[in-house]
Amino acid sequence: MQTRLCPEVLHGFVKKLAERRGRAGEEGLPGLERRSVGEQGCAAVDADAQLRRDSIGTAPDGPRACRRRGDELRERSSSQASPHGGAGAASPPVGPDRILPRALSCPAASAANPILQPPPPAAARCEAGSKVMLKGMDYPELENWVQEQGFRPGQAMMLWKCLYGNNVWAHCHDELAGLNKDFKKMISEHSYLKALTVKDILTASDGTRKILFSLEDGPVIETVIIPCDRGRTTVCVSSQVGCAMNCQFCFTGRMGLRKHLSTAEIVEQAVFARRLFSDEFGSITNVVFMGMGEPLHNIDNVLKASAIMVDEQGLHFSPRKVTVSTSGLVPQLNASSMNPSVLCRQSYATTDEVAIMLMDDAKRLIELVQGIPCKINLISFNPHSGSQFKPTPDEKIIEFRNVLIQAGLVVFVRLSRGDDQMAACGQLGEPGDYQLPLLRVPEKFQVAL
Repeated sequence: MQTRLCPEVLHGFVKKLAERRGRAGEEGLPGLERRSVGEQGCAAVDADAQLRRDSIGTAPDGPRACRRRGDELRERSSSQASPHGGAGAASPPVGPDRILPRALSCPAASAANPILQPPPPAAARCEAGSKVMLKGMDYPELENWVQEQGFRPGQAMMLWKCLYGNNVWAHCHDELAGLNKDFKKMISEHSYLKALTVKDILTASDGTRKILFSLEDGPVIETVIIPCDRGRTTVCVSSQVGCAMNCQFCFTGRMGLRKHLSTAEIVEQAVFARRLFSDEFGSITNVVFMGMGEPLHNIDNVLKASAIMVDEQGLHFSPRKVTVSTSGLVPQLNASSMNPSVLCRQSYATTDEVAIMLMDDAKRLIELVQGIPCKINLISFNPHSGSQFKPTPDEKIIEFRNVLIQAGLVVFVRLSRGDDQMAACGQLGEPGDYQLPLLRVPEKFQVAL
């Protein structure tokens, strides 16, 4: 469940949220210690022994069930007729029902698709005087860098538009059209343009796409493209590899936190969305930070990436259409409310313990948001093998919604998208063999199992 807040009221909401959560938390819940969501996530990593005493182990079929499901889907795809040849022919990098929608080859590239070529090693980006990652810079930083190389500020704007505007979305130096020869040569010698590599693209039955990106050091992140008949297409971006919050309804949370994504790795998900799918779906209009990770746990890179996304000379997403979702990190909420470029959406629970258990009380929620202009989104639990919960019946969701509406709140029930390809809310990621322990469910919440 989520509430959508306008930036001008978010700052006051943070203080109110902290006060009310503090009072509500005094009641406590059996089987769980009282602690913040952030502390809960970190404790899951740093105090594993304590959590094991409260754990009940992984689900009987565990992560292997998800891997089996993925294998079955891949086998089903490979059994279909392929334009690349019959049985015995070498398989293409992307399966026949997952062919890249737009193969924007670089003129001087090799036969291999440049979109699938690996990004540069991290060490090369970090050494003083070596190449820099351009998509990690906001415009003032890019302008300063261009001037330091002995070129005019106006050339920085031309480069910026090659990266983000003019329907170019350049991923290699040969796509930098309109730049003079010396400037282009300098960029080629001193910078990188691409931070991610497309590993695979999965297509759900409802048209939702899930892109699997490989990072330079090996991990994989997932980004979801959600088309809509009303002319709106949304890209759901990830901010971390895994997540420290350990929310019990979320498959990503089973991974624990593996890595914060860089600004470039976040921005490039939106760039790829437009590069690959603008021809098919039209304009990619919305960005939601609801993929893998807790965005406000990586707040600096998320806010910088958001600023790049809404820049009027670049990707030019409307600030009102860039939404950051959070499990409720109050100090970071306070910091994000000072940033005018993003609209923040609070992923709701009325106490931290209830957030972990996905059991919200309508009356407590009504009290919490009283007097705050907001919209509440209700999202059904999307099942996966890493959780004990089951989806709430539709009639119960409607009943819960009606209680909120009767209290004068604005409420929407959001449909799940892409769940047959593990692309729906709470289904992203692959925990592998190591998983954070499941927490013991208090007796009063056993009805949700």
